[in-house]
Amino acid sequence: VLLRAGEVIECIDVVRDRRPGARDRDLARGPARLTVAMGVTGDLDGVALTSSRSALRLRSVDPVAPELIGISARTGVAGPGAPTPWRFFLRDDPSVSPYRAAV
Repeated sequence: VLLRAGEVIECIDVVRDRRPGARDRDLARGPARLTVAMGVTGDLDGVALTSSRSALRLRSVDPVAPELIGISARTGVAGPGAPTPWRFFLRDDPSVSPYRAAV
């Protein structure tokens, strides 16, 4: 799974320090910005995201209503798989990067 963006809901001052000069809506908008905002480095490569002992972990939350989920082709992907609908996002969420076709 490639996480392309996120919304900062806690520790915004820490994230602003990591991404100085960025507008709040852009703090974690895009995969590179998201990793910087979260403090993710190569040291975390291979960690178990479901382990309570992991420095980085995913937790379950309430499901999102299907009508709020958008689906499209992946941004910037070319070739035969380009039109495959592998991109899932929250509709109208300001932290979601816009779709861009491959060049």
